[in-house]
Amino acid sequence: MFNLINHLTATGKIMRFNRSAVFFTVSAAIFLIAAGCADKSKEDPVLARVGDRTITKKQYQYRTELTIRPRYPGLKSDCTKVELLNNLMMEKLFAIEAGDDYPLLKRRSFRDHIRGIREQSMREELYGEVATKKVKVDTSELKQRYRLAGREYEVQFYTIRNKETARKIREQILLHPENAGPLFDGLGPEGSPIPKHKVQWKDPENDLVHEALFRRPVPVDTVIGPIRVGPNEHVIMKVAGWTDYPVIGGEEVQMRWNEVKEKTVQRKARAEWERYMGRLLGGKAIKFNPPVFRKMADMAWMMYGAPSDSAAQDISRSLFSVGKDSLTADPYGNEEAFLKASFFEVEGKTWTVDQFKRELAAHPLVYRRKNIPKEAFRAEFKNAVTDFMRDQFLNREAYKRGLDKRDFVRSNAAEWQDALVAVHFRNEALSRLAEKHGLSGQPTKLKPVYEAYVDSLWAANRSRISWDAEILKTIRLSSIDFYAYKPGVPFPAATPPFPTLITKSR
Repeated sequence: MFNLINHLTATGKIMRFNRSAVFFTVSAAIFLIAAGCADKSKEDPVLARVGDRTITKKQYQYRTELTIRPRYPGLKSDCTKVELLNNLMMEKLFAIEAGDDYPLLKRRSFRDHIRGIREQSMREELYGEVATKKVKVDTSELKQRYRLAGREYEVQFYTIRNKETARKIREQILLHPENAGPLFDGLGPEGSPIPKHKVQWKDPENDLVHEALFRRPVPVDTVIGPIRVGPNEHVIMKVAGWTDYPVIGGEEVQMRWNEVKEKTVQRKARAEWERYMGRLLGGKAIKFNPPVFRKMADMAWMMYGAPSDSAAQDISRSLFSVGKDSLTADPYGNEEAFLKASFFEVEGKTWTVDQFKRELAAHPLVYRRKNIPKEAFRAEFKNAVTDFMRDQFLNREAYKRGLDKRDFVRSNAAEWQDALVAVHFRNEALSRLAEKHGLSGQPTKLKPVYEAYVDSLWAANRSRISWDAEILKTIRLSSIDFYAYKPGVPFPAATPPFPTLITKSR
């Protein structure tokens, strides 16, 4: 209910970029990824080299800790770390063996996919440039927030899904603040319990909700809101009570202070980003072609409801391959006419269906809501297309600043490319070996043949492979499986899946 929602407003058939559009929400782990990768002041030593490729210490940590990795129950910790590194080095070796002329690299859809990953990293770098770097935190403010960081509020709340109703309640409270309590108590059905919610400093609440509760102490029975937390969604709260949880000991005190400082920086950075977005997007609008929009939305609905990605691709292919001589009252009833049709206009430029469709490889649509009902899908599809165009403007600004040349941007895109190429190369090798030895459909018998192939490839390139045992010793692996992702972005996985390319201990 309190999760921050990026919002843009709709006006008729024109989508206007709202000045308060907000950047992606990220978990604490993902914030560390973005900040850590982009922080050039911290040394990131090279752990391993495979030809002209490198694996840094941080890359090893991210690949082994932020996605599900293989388990080696019979091995000690140090040996497990070596086996994991062997797989990462084999990933690089497979990518090198594939070569620059590898057919996958020539596919436009694959190149666009990697470009999309690169541009997403550029937007993250842009956020750091125009938002995070501009944040200045006052020590007195941090002290005030620190005093409240151990407080847990219990609030009663109602969600209001009508803008006009929220406005009237807000006016009544402003005119008669002494009646705020009775007004709140009378919002729900008579005799029904009022919903309750516990809120802590560290919770990922809406920024406005967090500020209202933790900027200064809030007395019991205080009514807060209505606060807008999303399109046509407001929340009104009453503080029912609170509990303080003090920390004891120097280490815990320092940890809480760091958490307060980090979260304060993040919230102030988001405010800076909102102002930047307001300047960038103010006055820009998308004008949709109504009949094409309806058809695109209905096609997207069919793909949205597909049971799998492959099923969605099959639906897409069938929808875009209507016979050219098809008799239909729809003026866009054949493939060629539909692909050439104008989908929308922005800044005087026309985006055809074909241009939009091709660009989706670099920026898949991201829907703000989950489990969208059919009756609400067209509106959500419009929001997703608007967010798509927002990111096109951000990409343009990032390219102007040369952010595509940043080390983090380049290394992240290269890492994803190597990872995807290596898996594709492995699958082709398995198919080739199975056909050569007559072992199709016999994975148990194929395994030693594949292992012999990997051994020969490793031996032939041994002089090009090296790693630093001392650096590897400094790395500690968690025993907990963890999968990190960034919600609300086209490519949410924080790191490529861990490769399982070597099937025996080396």
